[in-house]
Amino acid sequence: MLLALSLHVPDAKRWRRNTRLLTYKDTLAEIEDTIKRYLDTNDSPEVSVATLWETLKAVIRRQFIVIAARLNRARWEKCHQLEDDIRSLKVTHGRTGSLVVRRQLITLRKQMRALEGDKTEYTLLRNKHKYYTGG
Repeated sequence: MLLALSLHVPDAKRWRRNTRLLTYKDTLAEIEDTIKRYLDTNDSPEVSVATLWETLKAVIRRQFIVIAARLNRARWEKCHQLEDDIRSLKVTHGRTGSLVVRRQLITLRKQMRALEGDKTEYTLLRNKHKYYTGG
């Protein structure tokens, strides 16, 4: 009896479109604008429809990556700014015990939880997708 195990691990780094980006109106407008500019520039009789379609898919993919990177960067900066503000308010609240500072601290912590909740929701969506595609 011969038992053979596959050592092939599927590539987890494969790009997949973040479908949550489609829920943002400004993202949709940016994608539509990209498509219009692309078609205005490249739609000519010399270019076949198949080539035009394949390159359009690549352009749209690039635009999704750019938008996702920009949003991730903004989220990262917001998270670090909130961490810094929370840290400084903790020190201030420890010294003064002010009720106003405590309310500000609670508000900032709620904002931080909302950011973390979005990230958790996205991670759960990706894991669910990985489970269904991987078996």
